[in-house]
Amino acid sequence: MTLAYRKDPNYRKLLEHFQNAEWEECLHSIDRLLRAYPGDKYLLAFKQDVQIRSEQQQRSERQRESDDRRRRRKVRSRTLIAVLSGILLLALVVWFVSAYQAEETRQRLAAEATQTAQALAAKDEMANTFMKVGKAKQALALYTEIQEVDPAYEGVVQAIAAAQQAITVEDLYQQGRGAMEGGDNKQALELLKKAEELQPEYKDTSQLIAKITRDLQVASLVEAIDEAYARGDSAAVIENYDAIQAIDPFIELPDLDDELFASYQDLVLQIAAKPDPTLEEIQAAAKYYRNALALFPQSIAYARERAELQEVAIELLASQYYLQGISLLESSDYSIEGLEQSILVLQRAREKAPESQVVDSAIEKTQLFIEAYDHIVHGDWDDAIAGFDAVNRRDPGFAGGRVGYFLYEAYTSRGDLLMLNGDFGRAFADYQAAERFAWADEENVMRVFQIEVRIAAALYRLGRYDQAAEFYHFAFEQVAYQDRLTTPEQASLLETIVKAESAYNGGNELPAISFYEESVEKADGLYEFTRITARRGDTLPNIAFENGSTLASLRSANELGDSLIISRSTPLLVPILPPLRQ
Repeated sequence: MTLAYRKDPNYRKLLEHFQNAEWEECLHSIDRLLRAYPGDKYLLAFKQDVQIRSEQQQRSERQRESDDRRRRRKVRSRTLIAVLSGILLLALVVWFVSAYQAEETRQRLAAEATQTAQALAAKDEMANTFMKVGKAKQALALYTEIQEVDPAYEGVVQAIAAAQQAITVEDLYQQGRGAMEGGDNKQALELLKKAEELQPEYKDTSQLIAKITRDLQVASLVEAIDEAYARGDSAAVIENYDAIQAIDPFIELPDLDDELFASYQDLVLQIAAKPDPTLEEIQAAAKYYRNALALFPQSIAYARERAELQEVAIELLASQYYLQGISLLESSDYSIEGLEQSILVLQRAREKAPESQVVDSAIEKTQLFIEAYDHIVHGDWDDAIAGFDAVNRRDPGFAGGRVGYFLYEAYTSRGDLLMLNGDFGRAFADYQAAERFAWADEENVMRVFQIEVRIAAALYRLGRYDQAAEFYHFAFEQVAYQDRLTTPEQASLLETIVKAESAYNGGNELPAISFYEESVEKADGLYEFTRITARRGDTLPNIAFENGSTLASLRSANELGDSLIISRSTPLLVPILPPLRQ
């Protein structure tokens, strides 16, 4: 039986007529219901049952009337008995019908309740699934259907409210994305903030808000830069640009390069025009100078401006007193920036004290170091080796130990090129030279390891298999690979090294070398990695030195191409091989 006609008034009347054995009225009520619910199998069956009962009643009444007519003349008392018998029979029929109807109604209601509960539960589950996958509109439609059937269904009111809120949030999010794509960042920010208030961490709302906020701040600062440039306020131009860099160190604004270059140039000229600039002003001018050159490092169009700026900067940075120059040199951290400033200040100091051998020596070493450094960052390994070697002979500890390290890198890099060209003998000689500098800092196991495996590779290609295997064995023994390779991710590398060691210990040099070289290809598994942010103008050799890494590992880990100079602020992954924890 359907859910609808049980509440129909005609159905209630039908039940009343049935209980009263009013069969004709029952039939009329059933016909009215069938017109409203044609073909209903329960109504048709009910009609058939009533028709049978009606016919039975009619036959009984006719028979009774006939008997009454025959017997009325005979015995009045029998009439009374017949009437009583009919009444009793009717009572039994009514009782039977009532019992049947009650049981049928109970079963029907139980079946309907079970069916309804199952249907509502299925809809609720589907609606919850829609909510989880972000289809709030479909979920709301199902929740509404559930409420219409059962307003008291557990949690349906809260579910509808949640779906409605999710729809609102999604609408705000999409409107915000649309405004953002249309370039209306202010409207986008307002819409996305409303979405964030209603549902924190919805999709990427937080990231979009942060991005729009940064973009609006940057746009405001760019506008301020244009205004400052128009009125000739170079300091304000750079101040606002520095603020942009603080917001997003990786941002690129090529449209501002001309304004920035002119502003940096103007600030350098302003400091140069001062009769007695302070050390802080000189340092600021050096920074402006480097930043200006970094904007157009190889630009032909700016060649004249670069030359003029360089001339002014050199004159400016050499304009300090003798004691300032000596003090600066002694207090320098021997970074390239510090050395450049030192030499320029010392040149001025030499003018004040032309007989000072200390100043002359410091200037000479610093000049040699800077020239060699320029060669190494441009990959001129021969000139870099010659320059650093000259400094090393004068002062092995110069620049905080960088001279020895840069010689290690220069010899190693030149050896790598010779290996690629098949000149294994000269490569072997360069690797041996690099090895001396690696062992000068034997606590840096990474550098020792990398040069030892290069020596082994050169020896192998020179046909000196036993020595090659011995160097490979020594290299992996130095890094204590068994103590470092302890995770499931490192199992493959550990297995390969163990095979190499087993072959080596068994006197099988060639199989051992094959496994060793396979291990070298996977040697990144030995290293730990740290993250840093390199600034524009930094160089890979200096970054490797400062972090205890190597140039080759830095380039391999970051896919930086051929240039060794960082052209813009860049996040870097730095491989290291720290001492084992005790």
